[in-house]
Amino acid sequence: MQGNEKFLGRVASYAHKHALWREGERILAAVSGGPDSLALLLALKLLAVKEKINIGCCCVNHHLRAAAGKE
Repeated sequence: MQGNEKFLGRVASYAHKHALWREGERILAAVSGGPDSLALLLALKLLAVKEKINIGCCCVNHHLRAAAGKE
């Protein structure tokens, strides 16, 4: 199993174990533009078809970095 597939499998497994979503649900991911937020968004996007979920995204500026406003 490739690294990406293994990671996505772990995300899906965790989501199922903790009932984070059900088929057909709409999920809004709040991202700050940092690598962890973008990894979450990418994982959800890649899982969306298989999991039959709809993903939306909104940007959140925590005002912790001067460059955040430009991002």
